[in-house]
Amino acid sequence: LIARAAQIAGLPYYYKNTFTLAEYLKSVPSFNLLKEGDLIWIPGHVMVIANLKKNTLIEARHYNQGYGKIHEIKLHKVFK
Repeated sequence: LIARAAQIAGLPYYYKNTFTLAEYLKSVPSFNLLKEGDLIWIPGHVMVIANLKKNTLIEARHYNQGYGKIHEIKLHKVFK
């Protein structure tokens, strides 16, 4: 999902998997500095901040949950 979105937007994207992406992501020092479109990484998974007012993320499901399914979820479904 992330690689295709970067390709559509004309942005360079050099990471083959979430492990290599995680090696190069920069930490955000404060929640107040998050922007829509920022990436959030948890081990083995990458999500995009969709809407800060609605507290939603966009993610692509893992293979065993329906490969290719892209949906918007609430932050509280992923984080406490």
